[in-house]
Amino acid sequence: MFYDFSRTLFTLAISMLAAVTVFDIAGYNYSPIFLVLFLISQIFTKNYATVGSIAYIILGILGIQVFAFGAGISYITQLGFMYLIALIPFTIFAFLYRSSFEETLNHPKKLFKPLIAFGILHLVANILIMLTGRFNIFKFIDLSILTGLIDLLLAYLALIYLQKIRLKLA
Repeated sequence: MFYDFSRTLFTLAISMLAAVTVFDIAGYNYSPIFLVLFLISQIFTKNYATVGSIAYIILGILGIQVFAFGAGISYITQLGFMYLIALIPFTIFAFLYRSSFEETLNHPKKLFKPLIAFGILHLVANILIMLTGRFNIFKFIDLSILTGLIDLLLAYLALIYLQKIRLKLA
């Protein structure tokens, strides 16, 4: 099997673009980084999303401004960094649990996949936050509940759209 590094670079570039793109949704700053990596894990046949997210985290720690809300070694102390670390198990799970686009959206695996994947992301991130002793209920609502709901809604919409594109191309 040949590993295509161009797809990893594509994933890294899309991740960086998604991370620095911040939308204001009803006064809430939202970055689509989680959604983009979820979709990449669903599209490619190898897990380029995980390799791309690891490269993305390393670049951010090295000080390259790729994170939405900061960069550098000092960013490790931020609560948002725990979510970036949680990208790794998130993308692994999303890739392993993915299903083909030929399945209908009524299939339970397709319906629960985003819910479980984003649940793992937020569970891992909040466990890391609790282990560091910095859990805050207000940040939990902001970072986990609001982000999770937006990500789930957009993931379902994107899966529907990708399936329609796939059916038109077939």
